[in-house]
Amino acid sequence: MDSSPHDIAVFGSTPLALLLAGALAARHEKRVILVGERYSPLRLSESLHLCALPSARPETWSLLATLEAETAVLLAEAGAPAPSRTTVTLHAEQSSVAALAHIRHLAAAYGLRTEADKSGSSLRLRGVATLAEDTSYPALDSWMDRLGIIRLPGADTELSVLKNGSAVLTTGAQLLTAKHAVLADDTAIMSVLHPAARPYMLRIVDGSATLTSKAKPLADPVSIYLDRGVDLSMRGERLIAHVRGHADADARLGSCLAGQPALVRAATRKLRRLEASDGAPVVGLLQSPRLFVAAGLGDAAAFFAPALARIIAGAPAPGERAWFTRHAPSQSADRTAIADYAPAVFA
Repeated sequence: MDSSPHDIAVFGSTPLALLLAGALAARHEKRVILVGERYSPLRLSESLHLCALPSARPETWSLLATLEAETAVLLAEAGAPAPSRTTVTLHAEQSSVAALAHIRHLAAAYGLRTEADKSGSSLRLRGVATLAEDTSYPALDSWMDRLGIIRLPGADTELSVLKNGSAVLTTGAQLLTAKHAVLADDTAIMSVLHPAARPYMLRIVDGSATLTSKAKPLADPVSIYLDRGVDLSMRGERLIAHVRGHADADARLGSCLAGQPALVRAATRKLRRLEASDGAPVVGLLQSPRLFVAAGLGDAAAFFAPALARIIAGAPAPGERAWFTRHAPSQSADRTAIADYAPAVFA
Protein backbone atom coordinates (compact mmCIF):
# COMPACT_ATOMS: atom_id res chain seq x y z
CA MET A 1 0.00 0.00 0.00
CA ASP A 2 1.21 3.53 -0.85
CA SER A 3 2.74 4.93 2.35
CA SER A 4 2.07 8.49 1.18
CA PRO A 5 -1.67 8.75 0.54
CA HIS A 6 -3.12 11.38 -1.70
CA ASP A 7 -5.53 13.87 -0.21
CA ILE A 8 -8.57 13.34 -2.43
CA ALA A 9 -9.75 10.93 -5.11
CA VAL A 10 -12.31 12.51 -7.44
CA PHE A 11 -14.50 10.10 -9.40
CA GLY A 12 -16.08 11.39 -12.58
CA SER A 13 -15.63 12.17 -16.26
CA THR A 14 -17.69 15.35 -16.62
CA PRO A 15 -16.42 18.95 -16.79
CA LEU A 16 -17.44 19.28 -13.13
CA ALA A 17 -15.15 16.42 -12.14
CA LEU A 18 -12.17 17.87 -14.03
CA LEU A 19 -12.74 21.42 -12.83
CA LEU A 20 -13.15 20.17 -9.25
CA ALA A 21 -9.96 18.10 -9.41
CA GLY A 22 -8.08 21.05 -10.88
CA ALA A 23 -9.38 23.52 -8.31
CA LEU A 24 -8.47 21.22 -5.43
CA ALA A 25 -4.95 20.79 -6.78
CA ALA A 26 -4.23 24.33 -7.99
CA ARG A 27 -6.05 26.46 -5.42
CA HIS A 28 -6.09 24.26 -2.34
CA GLU A 29 -2.77 22.46 -2.86
CA LYS A 30 -4.29 19.00 -2.58
CA ARG A 31 -2.73 15.87 -4.02
CA VAL A 32 -5.48 14.57 -6.26
CA ILE A 33 -6.31 11.36 -8.08
CA LEU A 34 -8.91 11.60 -10.87
CA VAL A 35 -10.80 8.40 -11.66
CA GLY A 36 -12.80 8.47 -14.87
CA GLU A 37 -12.84 8.07 -18.61
CA ARG A 38 -11.09 10.52 -20.89
CA TYR A 39 -13.04 12.73 -23.28
CA SER A 40 -13.96 11.42 -26.70
CA PRO A 41 -15.22 13.83 -29.38
CA LEU A 42 -17.45 11.01 -30.62
CA ARG A 43 -19.38 10.87 -27.33
CA LEU A 44 -22.53 12.96 -27.24
CA SER A 45 -22.76 15.31 -24.30
CA GLU A 46 -25.18 14.45 -21.50
CA SER A 47 -25.57 18.08 -20.40
CA LEU A 48 -26.19 21.55 -21.83
CA HIS A 49 -23.62 23.06 -19.39
CA LEU A 50 -25.60 26.22 -18.63
CA CYS A 51 -25.03 28.61 -15.74
CA ALA A 52 -28.76 28.65 -15.07
CA LEU A 53 -31.27 26.24 -13.62
CA PRO A 54 -35.08 26.09 -13.65
CA SER A 55 -34.81 26.80 -9.93
CA ALA A 56 -37.31 28.61 -7.74
CA ARG A 57 -34.79 29.16 -4.94
CA PRO A 58 -33.14 32.60 -4.71
CA GLU A 59 -30.23 31.23 -2.67
CA THR A 60 -29.31 28.88 -5.54
CA TRP A 61 -29.53 31.66 -8.14
CA SER A 62 -27.41 33.87 -5.88
CA LEU A 63 -24.73 31.19 -5.54
CA LEU A 64 -24.64 30.56 -9.30
CA ALA A 65 -24.36 34.27 -10.04
CA THR A 66 -21.19 34.39 -7.95
CA LEU A 67 -19.77 31.16 -9.31
CA GLU A 68 -20.14 32.11 -12.97
CA ALA A 69 -17.24 34.59 -12.81
CA GLU A 70 -15.16 32.24 -10.67
CA THR A 71 -15.62 29.41 -13.13
CA ALA A 72 -14.47 31.66 -15.97
CA VAL A 73 -11.26 32.40 -14.02
CA LEU A 74 -10.77 28.69 -13.33
CA LEU A 75 -11.18 27.88 -17.03
CA ALA A 76 -8.62 30.56 -17.88
CA GLU A 77 -6.15 28.97 -15.45
CA ALA A 78 -6.71 25.70 -17.29
CA GLY A 79 -6.14 27.32 -20.68
CA ALA A 80 -9.72 26.60 -21.71
CA PRO A 81 -11.97 29.06 -23.56
CA ALA A 82 -14.11 31.39 -21.47
CA PRO A 83 -17.81 30.55 -21.26
CA SER A 84 -19.78 31.96 -24.16
CA ARG A 85 -23.21 33.58 -23.94
CA THR A 86 -26.35 32.03 -25.31
CA THR A 87 -30.12 32.46 -25.27
CA VAL A 88 -32.22 29.79 -23.61
CA THR A 89 -35.99 29.49 -24.00
CA LEU A 90 -38.01 27.60 -21.40
CA HIS A 91 -41.39 26.27 -22.53
CA ALA A 92 -44.00 25.33 -19.96
CA GLU A 93 -47.42 23.74 -19.89
CA GLN A 94 -49.71 22.60 -17.12
CA SER A 95 -48.33 23.17 -13.62
CA SER A 96 -44.94 24.47 -14.80
CA VAL A 97 -46.42 27.77 -15.99
CA ALA A 98 -46.63 29.06 -12.41
CA ALA A 99 -43.04 27.99 -11.74
CA LEU A 100 -41.91 29.79 -14.90
CA ALA A 101 -43.25 33.12 -13.65
CA HIS A 102 -41.25 32.75 -10.43
CA ILE A 103 -38.11 31.70 -12.32
CA ARG A 104 -38.42 34.81 -14.51
CA HIS A 105 -38.26 37.14 -11.52
CA LEU A 106 -35.28 35.31 -10.03
CA ALA A 107 -33.36 35.18 -13.31
CA ALA A 108 -33.88 38.91 -13.83
CA ALA A 109 -32.87 39.69 -10.23
CA TYR A 110 -29.56 37.91 -10.76
CA GLY A 111 -28.56 39.56 -14.00
CA LEU A 112 -30.20 37.77 -16.93
CA ARG A 113 -32.32 39.58 -19.49
CA THR A 114 -35.74 37.95 -19.63
CA GLU A 115 -38.68 38.00 -22.01
CA ALA A 116 -41.99 36.19 -21.46
CA ASP A 117 -44.86 35.71 -23.88
CA LYS A 118 -48.33 36.95 -22.99
CA SER A 119 -49.58 33.49 -22.02
CA GLY A 120 -46.71 32.96 -19.58
CA SER A 121 -45.89 29.63 -21.19
CA SER A 122 -42.57 30.69 -22.70
CA LEU A 123 -39.61 32.43 -21.07
CA ARG A 124 -36.52 33.59 -22.92
CA LEU A 125 -33.29 34.02 -20.92
CA ARG A 126 -30.61 36.05 -22.67
CA GLY A 127 -26.93 36.09 -21.76
CA VAL A 128 -26.73 32.65 -20.13
CA ALA A 129 -23.13 31.46 -19.74
CA THR A 130 -22.38 28.08 -21.29
CA LEU A 131 -19.39 25.75 -21.72
CA ALA A 132 -18.51 24.03 -24.98
CA GLU A 133 -17.31 20.46 -24.37
CA ASP A 134 -15.37 20.11 -27.62
CA THR A 135 -13.04 23.00 -26.74
CA SER A 136 -13.06 22.76 -22.93
CA TYR A 137 -12.22 19.07 -22.49
CA PRO A 138 -8.84 19.02 -24.33
CA ALA A 139 -7.64 22.01 -22.31
CA LEU A 140 -8.86 20.49 -19.04
CA ASP A 141 -7.12 17.19 -19.85
CA SER A 142 -3.84 19.04 -20.43
CA TRP A 143 -4.35 20.96 -17.18
CA MET A 144 -4.67 17.71 -15.24
CA ASP A 145 -1.29 16.64 -16.61
CA ARG A 146 0.37 19.96 -15.77
CA LEU A 147 -0.94 19.79 -12.20
CA GLY A 148 0.45 16.29 -11.76
CA ILE A 149 -2.96 14.76 -11.12
CA ILE A 150 -2.89 10.98 -11.40
CA ARG A 151 -5.48 9.65 -13.88
CA LEU A 152 -7.04 6.22 -13.42
CA PRO A 153 -9.61 4.59 -15.73
CA GLY A 154 -13.06 4.48 -14.16
CA ALA A 155 -14.06 1.14 -15.66
CA ASP A 156 -10.97 -0.67 -14.36
CA THR A 157 -10.55 0.91 -10.92
CA GLU A 158 -11.95 -0.70 -7.77
CA LEU A 159 -12.70 1.41 -4.71
CA SER A 160 -12.73 0.27 -1.09
CA VAL A 161 -13.79 2.78 1.57
CA LEU A 162 -12.50 2.34 5.11
CA LYS A 163 -14.52 3.32 8.19
CA ASN A 164 -12.61 6.58 8.55
CA GLY A 165 -13.53 7.57 4.97
CA SER A 166 -10.13 6.93 3.43
CA ALA A 167 -10.14 5.26 0.03
CA VAL A 168 -8.12 2.39 -1.39
CA LEU A 169 -7.99 2.35 -5.19
CA THR A 170 -6.85 -0.66 -7.16
CA THR A 171 -6.36 -0.87 -10.91
CA GLY A 172 -4.44 -3.82 -12.24
CA ALA A 173 -1.28 -4.15 -10.15
CA GLN A 174 -1.41 -0.49 -9.06
CA LEU A 175 -2.69 0.39 -5.59
CA LEU A 176 -3.17 3.95 -4.35
CA THR A 177 -4.78 5.50 -1.30
CA ALA A 178 -6.53 8.80 -0.63
CA LYS A 179 -7.74 10.38 2.58
CA HIS A 180 -11.14 11.16 1.06
CA ALA A 181 -13.15 10.26 -2.05
CA VAL A 182 -15.63 12.39 -3.98
CA LEU A 183 -18.27 11.03 -6.37
CA ALA A 184 -18.59 14.01 -8.68
CA ASP A 185 -21.02 12.81 -11.32
CA ASP A 186 -24.04 10.55 -11.72
CA THR A 187 -22.16 7.70 -13.40
CA ALA A 188 -19.66 7.58 -10.54
CA ILE A 189 -22.42 7.55 -7.91
CA MET A 190 -24.35 4.77 -9.62
CA SER A 191 -21.21 2.73 -10.28
CA VAL A 192 -19.70 3.00 -6.80
CA LEU A 193 -22.67 3.17 -4.44
CA HIS A 194 -24.87 0.19 -3.72
CA PRO A 195 -28.52 1.23 -4.30
CA ALA A 196 -29.22 0.80 -0.58
CA ALA A 197 -26.51 3.36 0.23
CA ARG A 198 -27.79 5.91 -2.26
CA PRO A 199 -29.54 8.94 -0.70
CA TYR A 200 -33.25 8.18 -0.56
CA MET A 201 -34.28 11.32 -2.47
CA LEU A 202 -32.26 10.42 -5.57
CA ARG A 203 -34.03 8.69 -8.43
CA ILE A 204 -32.62 7.29 -11.67
CA VAL A 205 -33.87 9.00 -14.83
CA ASP A 206 -33.20 7.18 -18.10
CA GLY A 207 -33.11 9.02 -21.39
CA SER A 208 -31.13 9.63 -24.53
CA ALA A 209 -29.06 12.15 -26.45
CA THR A 210 -29.50 12.17 -30.22
CA LEU A 211 -27.58 13.95 -32.97
CA THR A 212 -29.62 14.49 -36.14
CA SER A 213 -28.94 15.22 -39.75
CA LYS A 214 -28.87 18.83 -40.99
CA ALA A 215 -31.66 20.83 -39.39
CA LYS A 216 -33.12 24.29 -39.62
CA PRO A 217 -31.70 26.67 -37.01
CA LEU A 218 -33.76 26.84 -33.85
CA ALA A 219 -35.49 30.10 -32.96
CA ASP A 220 -33.08 30.25 -30.02
CA PRO A 221 -29.83 28.27 -29.55
CA VAL A 222 -31.32 26.26 -26.66
CA SER A 223 -34.97 25.30 -26.17
CA ILE A 224 -36.07 23.43 -23.05
CA TYR A 225 -39.56 21.90 -22.95
CA LEU A 226 -40.09 21.41 -19.24
CA ASP A 227 -43.29 19.36 -19.43
CA ARG A 228 -42.32 17.29 -22.45
CA GLY A 229 -38.93 16.23 -21.14
CA VAL A 230 -37.10 17.48 -24.24
CA ASP A 231 -34.08 19.80 -24.57
CA LEU A 232 -32.96 20.99 -28.01
CA SER A 233 -29.68 22.64 -28.97
CA MET A 234 -27.58 23.05 -32.09
CA ARG A 235 -24.18 21.57 -32.95
CA GLY A 236 -23.21 23.38 -36.13
CA GLU A 237 -26.00 22.65 -38.60
CA ARG A 238 -27.20 19.61 -36.67
CA LEU A 239 -29.63 19.28 -33.85
CA ILE A 240 -28.93 17.64 -30.49
CA ALA A 241 -31.98 16.39 -28.62
CA HIS A 242 -31.89 15.31 -24.98
CA VAL A 243 -35.01 13.35 -24.10
CA ARG A 244 -35.99 12.27 -20.58
CA GLY A 245 -37.48 8.80 -20.27
CA HIS A 246 -38.46 6.34 -22.99
CA ALA A 247 -42.26 6.40 -22.83
CA ASP A 248 -43.61 8.19 -25.94
CA ALA A 249 -40.13 9.60 -26.48
CA ASP A 250 -40.46 9.91 -30.26
CA ALA A 251 -43.87 11.55 -29.99
CA ARG A 252 -42.69 14.03 -27.38
CA LEU A 253 -39.61 14.86 -29.42
CA GLY A 254 -41.65 15.21 -32.59
CA SER A 255 -43.98 17.66 -30.90
CA CYS A 256 -41.00 19.97 -30.37
CA LEU A 257 -39.79 19.89 -33.98
CA ALA A 258 -42.47 21.90 -35.78
CA GLY A 259 -41.10 23.37 -39.00
CA GLN A 260 -38.14 21.02 -39.19
CA PRO A 261 -37.53 18.82 -42.25
CA ALA A 262 -37.58 15.05 -41.90
CA LEU A 263 -34.56 14.45 -39.66
CA VAL A 264 -32.37 11.35 -39.60
CA ARG A 265 -30.69 10.08 -36.43
CA ALA A 266 -26.94 10.30 -36.99
CA ALA A 267 -26.00 9.07 -33.50
CA THR A 268 -27.75 8.22 -30.24
CA ARG A 269 -26.39 7.77 -26.74
CA LYS A 270 -28.34 6.23 -23.90
CA LEU A 271 -28.27 8.34 -20.75
CA ARG A 272 -28.82 7.46 -17.11
CA ARG A 273 -28.89 10.35 -14.70
CA LEU A 274 -29.74 11.03 -11.07
CA GLU A 275 -32.22 13.66 -9.92
CA ALA A 276 -33.71 14.47 -6.55
CA SER A 277 -37.43 13.79 -6.26
CA ASP A 278 -37.85 17.19 -4.59
CA GLY A 279 -35.85 19.03 -7.26
CA ALA A 280 -33.11 20.26 -4.90
CA PRO A 281 -29.40 19.37 -5.27
CA VAL A 282 -27.95 16.66 -3.04
CA VAL A 283 -24.39 17.56 -2.06
CA GLY A 284 -22.31 16.47 0.89
CA LEU A 285 -20.85 13.64 2.94
CA LEU A 286 -22.67 10.34 3.34
CA GLN A 287 -22.60 8.71 6.75
CA SER A 288 -21.98 5.22 5.39
CA PRO A 289 -19.89 4.78 3.37
CA ARG A 290 -18.14 8.06 4.13
CA LEU A 291 -18.09 9.40 0.60
CA PHE A 292 -18.78 12.92 -0.60
CA VAL A 293 -21.46 13.02 -3.34
CA ALA A 294 -22.58 15.75 -5.72
CA ALA A 295 -25.88 15.07 -7.48
CA GLY A 296 -28.91 16.92 -8.78
CA LEU A 297 -26.95 19.96 -9.98
CA GLY A 298 -28.42 19.63 -13.47
CA ASP A 299 -27.03 21.49 -16.46
CA ALA A 300 -25.27 23.95 -14.14
CA ALA A 301 -23.08 21.31 -12.47
CA ALA A 302 -19.74 22.49 -13.90
CA PHE A 303 -20.25 25.98 -12.50
CA PHE A 304 -20.43 24.64 -8.93
CA ALA A 305 -16.80 23.44 -9.08
CA PRO A 306 -15.16 26.40 -7.24
CA ALA A 307 -17.60 26.22 -4.32
CA LEU A 308 -17.43 22.43 -4.14
CA ALA A 309 -13.63 22.60 -3.99
CA ARG A 310 -13.81 25.05 -1.11
CA ILE A 311 -16.31 23.05 0.94
CA ILE A 312 -14.32 19.84 0.41
CA ALA A 313 -11.08 21.62 1.36
CA GLY A 314 -12.73 23.06 4.48
CA ALA A 315 -12.53 26.68 3.34
CA PRO A 316 -16.03 27.75 2.21
CA ALA A 317 -16.74 31.35 1.27
CA PRO A 318 -19.23 33.32 3.39
CA GLY A 319 -22.71 31.90 2.95
CA GLU A 320 -21.59 28.73 1.20
CA ARG A 321 -21.49 26.52 4.29
CA ALA A 322 -25.16 27.24 5.00
CA TRP A 323 -26.17 26.33 1.43
CA PHE A 324 -24.23 23.06 1.50
CA THR A 325 -25.49 22.17 4.98
CA ARG A 326 -29.09 22.53 3.81
CA HIS A 327 -28.42 20.36 0.74
CA ALA A 328 -26.51 17.59 2.53
CA PRO A 329 -27.67 13.99 1.89
CA SER A 330 -29.00 13.35 5.38
CA GLN A 331 -31.48 10.48 5.58
CA SER A 332 -33.47 12.24 8.29
CA ALA A 333 -33.35 15.90 7.24
CA ASP A 334 -36.57 17.73 6.40
CA ARG A 335 -35.93 19.12 2.91
CA THR A 336 -39.19 21.06 2.71
CA ALA A 337 -37.35 24.35 3.08
CA ILE A 338 -35.14 23.66 0.03
CA ALA A 339 -37.59 21.72 -2.19
CA ASP A 340 -37.32 23.14 -5.70
CA TYR A 341 -38.83 22.80 -9.14
CA ALA A 342 -38.84 19.12 -10.10
CA PRO A 343 -39.18 18.37 -13.83
CA ALA A 344 -41.74 15.97 -15.21
CA VAL A 345 -41.00 12.27 -14.84
CA PHE A 346 -41.30 9.89 -17.80
CA ALA A 347 -40.87 6.12 -17.57
